Amino acid sequence: MSPDPYGPVPGHAVRSVSSAEVDGLRTQAVTALVLHLVSLVACCNVLGVPGAVLAGLALRRAGTTPRAARRLLLGCWALLGLGALFVLAGITVLAGLSPDRFG
Repeated sequence: MSPDPYGPVPGHAVRSVSSAEVDGLRTQAVTALVLHLVSLVACCNVLGVPGAVLAGLALRRAGTTPRAARRLLLGCWALLGLGALFVLAGITVLAGLSPDRFG
């Protein structure tokens, strides 16, 4: 017996998602969540909070709506990269303001 007694909606293709794909999405979501939390604590990365929220949402949606989980993970990785650029720019600015930078 199919989960939907009325069958698929006409005009919409039903694509089954493999368990390997779902596992891969979950692994990416957990990795993104851990990296965002570490960047928040270790580097004072303020973009770690929204990134961790997006990673949590992606983890929740990985099994039900993989397409939405992929988009959320793309946002997670973009926020992580942007946050790393901000931290590096801040370190560069602070190093440039240091009075004894040449010894």
